Amino acid sequence: MFIICCGMYRSGSTWQYNVAAELYESQGRGERLGFLTAAGFAPRLDETIKPSEARLFKTHDTDPLFAAALASGKACGLYAYRDLRDVVFSMAHKLQRSVEHVMNDLKFVERCLENDRFWRQQPHVLVQRYQAITQAPALTVMEIASHLGVAVTLSQADDIATHNSHSANAARAETLTRQLRSTGVDLSSPTNALLYDPRTLLHWNHLREGATGLWRDLSTVEQRKALAALCGEWLIANGFEKDNFWIEHPAPPLQRTPTR
Repeated sequence: MFIICCGMYRSGSTWQYNVAAELYESQGRGERLGFLTAAGFAPRLDETIKPSEARLFKTHDTDPLFAAALASGKACGLYAYRDLRDVVFSMAHKLQRSVEHVMNDLKFVERCLENDRFWRQQPHVLVQRYQAITQAPALTVMEIASHLGVAVTLSQADDIATHNSHSANAARAETLTRQLRSTGVDLSSPTNALLYDPRTLLHWNHLREGATGLWRDLSTVEQRKALAALCGEWLIANGFEKDNFWIEHPAPPLQRTPTR
C-alpha cells in the first residue's frame, strides 16, 4: 500500500511522514519514497506491493491521481492541519519572504484552502490537528498506527515520538545546516530556503522556537484584515475563532509550543 502524507504546508506533515515510516521500518515493511508530486507518483502505480508492506511519500497539492489511488484502496493518507494564520507566517519565515508576498504573489492561502478541501473529502485519510501532534505526540503516534493497521504499544509509540521530538529534529536540522555551510552554500539566500535531508525531508530551516498563535505578536491590522478576507470563515468553521473579533483585537498567545 502507498501511504500519502499529504498534510497542510507547515503543519506537521513531515512529522507524520517520519512517524509512519518508522512504524513500518521497525517491522521491516516500509520504504521511503521522499517527496513526490503526482507526476512522480504516476509511474509507481503499477508497481507490485505486498499487502503487508508500505511505500511512503510526502506531498501537499491536489491531483485526481491521488484521489483515484485512495478511492481504489491502493493508498491511505495522513493529513495534518493548522491555524492558517500561523501557516502563513511560518511559510514567510521559512522562505525568507514577506507575509504580503506569501499571501498576494504566491496565493498561498487559496492553495492551502483548496488542498484542505480536497484531502478531507478523500476516503481512508486520517486527519490530525497540529496542536494534538505537538501536545500529545505519543497518542497521535498511536492514532497513526491504528489508522495504518500497525501494532504498536504505548511505550513504543512514546519512543517514536521522542525520536521525532522538536529537540531531536532541531538537532538534525542543525547538523544539516552545518553540512551545507561547510560546502559553501549561502543560507542567507532565499534560493536555498528549501534545501532538505533526503531521508527525513527535514529542511535546514524547518523548525524554530515560537508559539502557537505567534501570528498575534507579528501581524499588523492590515495583514489580519487580509487574512480574514481569505480564511476568516475557515478559521471559525475549524474552531480557531468564534467570530472576527481577532482582526482588531488579537489576544496574546496562550501556550508556548515549538513551531515550524
